[in-house]
Order: sequence, then structure tokens, then C-alpha cells
Amino acid sequence: QSIAESLKDYLQNKKILLLLDNFEQVIASASFVAELLMACRTIKVIVTSREGLHISGEREYLIPPLELPDLAQPQSLDAISQYSAVQLFLQRARAVKPDMRITEDIVRSIAELCRRLDGLPLAIELAAARIRLLPPQAMLERMGHRLEFLIGGARDLPNRQQTLRQTIAWSYDLLDEEEKRVFKHLSIFVGGFTIDAMEAVAGNPAVDTPLLGYLGSLVDKSLIQEMDGANNEPRFVMLETLREFGREQLDAAGEMDETWRRHASFYLALVEKREKSLENEEQVQWMNQIEQEHDNLLAALEWSMAAPPDPIRAQDDRSDLGLRLANALAFFWEARGYYSQGRERLAAVLSMVAAQGRTSARANLLARSAELAYRQSDFKATTSFASESLMIYRELMDQQGMASALIKLGNAAEELGNYTAASKYLNEALMIWRKLEDRQGTARALISYGWVALRSGDYPLAKSRLEEALTISRDLGDSRNIGFELAGLGEVALRQQDYRKASQLVEESLELRRRLGNKWGVGVCLGILGWIAMREEHWDRALALLGSSLEVRQEIGDLSGSAWCFERLAAVAEAQGKMEKAARLFGYGAALRANIRSVIDPSDQPAYDSRIRTLQAKLGKKKFGILWAEGQKLTLEQAFDYAFIKM
Repeated sequence: QSIAESLKDYLQNKKILLLLDNFEQVIASASFVAELLMACRTIKVIVTSREGLHISGEREYLIPPLELPDLAQPQSLDAISQYSAVQLFLQRARAVKPDMRITEDIVRSIAELCRRLDGLPLAIELAAARIRLLPPQAMLERMGHRLEFLIGGARDLPNRQQTLRQTIAWSYDLLDEEEKRVFKHLSIFVGGFTIDAMEAVAGNPAVDTPLLGYLGSLVDKSLIQEMDGANNEPRFVMLETLREFGREQLDAAGEMDETWRRHASFYLALVEKREKSLENEEQVQWMNQIEQEHDNLLAALEWSMAAPPDPIRAQDDRSDLGLRLANALAFFWEARGYYSQGRERLAAVLSMVAAQGRTSARANLLARSAELAYRQSDFKATTSFASESLMIYRELMDQQGMASALIKLGNAAEELGNYTAASKYLNEALMIWRKLEDRQGTARALISYGWVALRSGDYPLAKSRLEEALTISRDLGDSRNIGFELAGLGEVALRQQDYRKASQLVEESLELRRRLGNKWGVGVCLGILGWIAMREEHWDRALALLGSSLEVRQEIGDLSGSAWCFERLAAVAEAQGKMEKAARLFGYGAALRANIRSVIDPSDQPAYDSRIRTLQAKLGKKKFGILWAEGQKLTLEQAFDYAFIKM
């Protein structure tokens, strides 16, 4: 009788819980487990394995990584210490170093360390074992090469658990050759990938088996995890520790550069897919998709700029990929409020292409840089970038480019109070786009031209220009421009004291901008709604809306918009009889405007001057001057906190 038959006979009538540990080593024996269960009806089996057995009656329980705190949310030291990943680190660290000091900074560093280690228990234990030599802050600095750092497990553990690399290699060595190849190539992705991305980057025409089968196998073996993606598309992700191991294998095989090239080419095609004809819902879907792939796009951009172009691949040059990626991404950065990040990367790309001279690509990058600088109220940089861009476009006789640069020069001049120059620039842009029969460009020019009239106090002209732009944008289905136009018309209605109509228009704009993820536009709309509440003397609502607007504007670095909010918060304080607070907030707003050379709208200046005179009369000019000076010394954070103190 065989051993298998003897085992079945022995277990036939016994009530036994059979534990089979690390079953992935003998996964081919899964069918025997099924036979055993059929023959021995009273036994139950628990299997630990890196992949499922796929037999009848199997119930899978996936063991997730340990729970991690969200450090983006404010939490106390005690609250952070309660998360299982942090608890495990602290327990193991105290076993090695009983006198370890526990401070808030140390616990936050430990939490970040656990996050960078994906909440994996073995990785956390190996890191905690190093506490005798390195504090958590120093460990974080070494996380770029975590597999080299995480060594030295307990001597009584199996060899595969002595280092994190050995543990991962244990699973990797159990894969067949094609599974290994796919795993290596998938490690190139940052922040996850879709099936389309996987097929473009890891495809192998020499193998008949579809990639989807290998992906399923890697998911089964817990080397890849499935998650929800944008637009109801399945998405897959690899833990950071596994990615580092996979990239080591990719580099060792000499396949790193070619894989990066495939990766960058795929994401370039994705980001360049946006067309002017995209309709409302398509714009939202495209934005959401790019948001989801932002980490991959940034990684592709960094790779394209990291080394000189490959002379063998002149037609597929790295720098060309980088230029096109940066140009395409700049629209997304502006639309979604990634201003600081976008400006930093565009500056690096501009430096990279400096030797190429006055090209169309450089002019386009300069125009993109001008737009991002404008959104952060850096009007000096806006003017500098846009002026050089316009000069190059004029030399190249590129009418579209000229109009785009003129818009940016007009916007900057408007913010600096030079309305004559702003009108000149914007009128020229409008004439170019009308001549080219570019309706979207025409709408853009009318929007900016409408705001010049609005700020100057010519409300009928502002309304006429914005309504013409809105008609064009609705016809084109251009959600983004519609958001600008509705907000502008809402402010016109506000200034004409039609508060009901103003609220309706701005609420519609706010909903649209939230769907698009346009943070700058959301901040503008919340501010206008707060202003409407002020006019209606709903002070609590005004404070809440202005506070929300200010939070958004602080996040994206919109200093001009922040100054605008502080001036209205000061007006609310004055209306509520808090004269000293009002004087300080007005002082801070004036200092903020002076730093960026922004001016108060001429249509708002009389009301502003009236409030200042009232404060001076009630406080006395000397005391007012002292309070004003105190406000000017505040930092942005201090001014924000002070504005919402209940006093």
C-alpha cells in the first residue's frame, strides 16, 4: 500500500485539523489535498501559502500588511502608536534597546518607516533590529536601498528570513522563467499599472501565452495586488520592497533601459491623447486617468532627463520624449493645481533644452512655465517667461503661439494694475484667434478681456464678453472654460447686487470645477460665495467659505488670492466690531500684496479705503498704525490662525 493510501486510511474517521505550512514549495500537490479531503470527510485543512491551491471547497483568507497610520492627518502620539505596524516596531526595538526614548518625532519617523516598508512584518522586524546602531530618522535616509539595509534577522530563523532580499528571492525562485520575466518588467511601474500598460511594457511576442495569465499567476502568488482604478478599470500594484527587488533583477539582466523606454513611450501616448474636442465627461475621465498615473508620468519624465540621448536611437531620443512629456503634463499640472511641482520640472526641462536655441519647443515650455507662475502670483516670472515665449513665436511666425503668450502677458499686466497694457495684449490675442477661426482660443481671450472690464468697473462690458465666451464654450462642450465664464458672470452679478443670480452661477461653476479637480477654480468660487455671504451679512457662512477658499489657495501657493481672502476676512471682523483684528488682517493683506506687487481692483478700491478710514477713526491713527505694522509681521500660517480665533 502506498504512503498516500496509508495516510487516507489513518485519517479516515479522525476529527483532525491538519496544518500545511509554506505550501507554495509543493503547490503541484494541491490535487492530493483535494483527494485527502474527499476520502476523509471529518478532517479540516489550514494551508499557508503564497498562492492559492485552486481546489473545490477552498476558502481564501488574504493576510494584508499590518495597519498603518495616515500621517497626512493630524494624530496624537498615542493614536499613532496604536497602529499594529508601529506597535510591532516598538516591541522589537525595545527588546534590542530597552532605554529607547519615545518622542513624537521618533514615533512619526517610525510610522513613516513602516509605511516605506509596506507594513510587512518581517521588514519591520529587520528594521527594528538595527535600532541599536541607527535612530529611525537615519533609517529613513537609507530606504532608497532597503534590501541592502534590512539584514541581520535572528540566528534561529530559517535562512530565507535572515534578510528581506532572501525572503523575496524565496518566492521569486519558485516562479517559472516567463513569470520571472514579467515580474521584472512590472517592477518598472510606480504607483500601479493597468492591463493596457502591462501589455505595452511587459509584452513578449515570442511567447504564446497571454500576459493576462501570467498576471493572474503573480496575483495568486501574492507578488502583485489588485486594486480599484479610475474609470472602473482594474489596476494592479507591487509593494515597494518587491519593486526594488524586481528592478535589481531587471538591471542585472541588462533590460532596464529598454523597459524604461517602453514605459515612457506608453505614458507619453496616454498623456498626449487629450484633444481640444474632448467633451465634458471625457475631460473629467482624462483628468482622473492622468491623476492616477501621475507617479508613472513623473518617473518617465525623470528617466528621460537622467542621461544623454542614446546615439543608436536618434529617432527615439530620450530628450525628445522628455520635452513632449513635459509639454503635455503642463496642462494637467495647471488644471489640477500642481504648480510648485510643475514649475520645478519645467525649469529642469528648460535647462536641458537650452543648447537647442530658440525653438518652438522652448517657446511652448516658456508659455507653460508662465501659466504656472501666474497661478502662484509670481507675476515677474510670468512676464519674463511669456515675453521670451512671444519673441520666439513672432520669429517663427507662429500665430497660435503668439496669441497664447499674449494672454499670459495680459493676465500678468492686469494683476499688476496695468489695465491699458493688459487690454492691448488681450485685444491682439483676440484678433489673432478670431482671424484663425479658433473658437476655443477666442473664448480664452474673451474670458481674460472680460475680467479686465470687471476689475475696471465696466460691468456691462464684462458681462457681454463673458456671455459671448460662455456661448462658445457651451457649444464646444469645454468644461474648463465654462467654469471660468460662470464664475466671472457670477462676480458681475454680485457687484450689481443680484445675489441670488450670483450664487446660482458660482455654485454651478464650483460643481464643474470640483468634478474637474481644478483647485485654483475651486478656491476662486469658494471665495466669491464667501463674498456673497458677506454682502448678505451671513457672517458665520462668510467666515466658513472664506476659510475654505484660503485653505485651497494656501495649498497651491496662490498668494494674490490669499491676499484677497484676508482683505475680506478683515472686513468681516470690522463688521462684527473686532476692530483690532480687522486692522491687523488688513495690514497682513497689504504686506502680502506688496511682496507680489499685486493691486486691489479699482472697482473695489473705494470700499477698501472707506473701511481703512473707519478703522482709523475708531482706533485712532496711532493705534491703527501699530496694529497694521503688527499684522505686516505675521507669517501666512500665523495670519490664518489669527483670522479664525474667536475674539
